[in-house]
Amino acid sequence: MKKFLLLVFFLSLGSLFAQETVTLYILDGNDDAYQLWRHPSWENPTGEMFVDAEKLFVGHSFPVGQFAIMYHIGLRYLSVPIPHGSTIVSAFIQFYSYEANDDTTGIMVYCERNPNPLPFTSVEYNISDRETTYQDEFWVAAEWQAFIPGPNQRTHDIKDIVQEVVDLDDWVKNNPMVFFFKGTNPAFGEIYPKAACSWEYMGDMYAPVLTIIYNEPAQIEEIDAAGAMNIFPNPILNTFTVSFTELQAGHYEICMYDLTGQQACKVHEGKLDHGDHEFSLSATELNLQPGVYFVSLRGETGNMVRKIVVKD
Repeated sequence: MKKFLLLVFFLSLGSLFAQETVTLYILDGNDDAYQLWRHPSWENPTGEMFVDAEKLFVGHSFPVGQFAIMYHIGLRYLSVPIPHGSTIVSAFIQFYSYEANDDTTGIMVYCERNPNPLPFTSVEYNISDRETTYQDEFWVAAEWQAFIPGPNQRTHDIKDIVQEVVDLDDWVKNNPMVFFFKGTNPAFGEIYPKAACSWEYMGDMYAPVLTIIYNEPAQIEEIDAAGAMNIFPNPILNTFTVSFTELQAGHYEICMYDLTGQQACKVHEGKLDHGDHEFSLSATELNLQPGVYFVSLRGETGNMVRKIVVKD
């Protein structure tokens, strides 16, 4: 019986790490927009929205007196088919440049911290007033050449930003997802904003394209050996507990595996009595590097697996 359960577990582990790739396009002219930004408390403030322009501007404008303007882009992708609890392996957005620009531009990239974000409107500050994710990415965008979707027009890896949205409690597969690109103070001396193609220019193929590679959450038919298996806190920084309630008596092995299916550490091997059990652990002592792991309980009476995230 034990050998059968081990075989089922490792066959199931193979399904944990099957990667999926999704490519998403802007499907409506109102789903890519840009906003001018000068703080409402400043002289000549502005938050004017442009939801139907052929160009999408991001960066810092040429400073004319004290009225320099930053440009923010908003992109809304419909029906993002990623289940809650998935692990994001990588993500990026590919732009087509509308015109050449040889400046190096600093751009902050965020998602909207909202599991079901609304479409953009013409109301002032409709991009900058939205809540952003805690995670962000500082994109150093180098020279752009007109109408070339090359690496300079592609963001850095933004997987952590997407992961934060997918991990929201109310995130549901096929919800929309909104991304923000906010011009920063001109750290590199740029004098003109970048100009990318929008949906209005020539449709979805020229508008920014989102690609996400991810692993779906574990699809394991568990044979519960306990009433519940809990990990707290999760994500973890260092110390954490793995607990079981109403565990059946038997011989068990408790291990942690990384995303490749390799065993990262063994927490326990041996007999456990019927009842509640708690293991106090340390990521440092277990030599767990930041990343995603799976905590596995397996034995003669059943098997259970839970995902855990170790943070920096």
